[in-house]
Amino acid sequence: KDIPVLTLARNAYAAQLTNGAFFERLKNTAQKLKELHNIDAINLSEVRKERLEELIIKNTSGNIEEITPDIVATSVEELVAIETIELKKDAEILNIKDAQNTLIIKQQEQQIIKSTSKRFINKIGINRLLINVSESWFLINTLIFAIISLGIGTVKDTFVSKPSIAMYAIMFIIIIVKLIEKVLARPNFTDFLLKKSVPYVWRNYSNHVKSSLIDAEIELKNEILSLCICDTPIFNKYRKYFDI
Repeated sequence: KDIPVLTLARNAYAAQLTNGAFFERLKNTAQKLKELHNIDAINLSEVRKERLEELIIKNTSGNIEEITPDIVATSVEELVAIETIELKKDAEILNIKDAQNTLIIKQQEQQIIKSTSKRFINKIGINRLLINVSESWFLINTLIFAIISLGIGTVKDTFVSKPSIAMYAIMFIIIIVKLIEKVLARPNFTDFLLKKSVPYVWRNYSNHVKSSLIDAEIELKNEILSLCICDTPIFNKYRKYFDI
């Protein structure tokens, strides 16, 4: 890496003053500056002191007689301004690196979420039948009571010509069956069944997924389950019935 021109100038100038006049003058002037304006140009790190000396040489054009408290103060201000700019640049570089690292981490997490969820998407098992029965309850209910009505009708024909306690019992059963059929055929009963079956199926499914996760997958369990919901039609359809 090339040595800055100011550093070369400083070293060359200081080397010419074998009696140390430059540094003695600088030290005395810095002491006056501290006394007059409370600006400390003495207790600096070695690196900062060298940079300050470079700026003083530049501002005095190498003339030792021009080293005054004002020149030193101006050089200190320049040093602070230069370091502030450098700090901002360093901060910007760090922010860019942090953003890049964050993006890489997010991409890695997305890859884990996608690859892991593929193992579970749409794999509900036999529990799916509970939801299928609930959502198809109107048809199942109609079929069941059609069979029951047919059986009752056959028995009723046997006793209709002979009034008896059995016939009245059958009539009572018919009335009860019809009432039950109407209750079970109501749309809100299907909704009631879904409210019971969907959370049950989801609970078993999500517990299975979570117990199968390992390492980094565990920290992303909610994201994995969310993707499973989106890509599993029956869960996506009845999303309102359960929480992750």
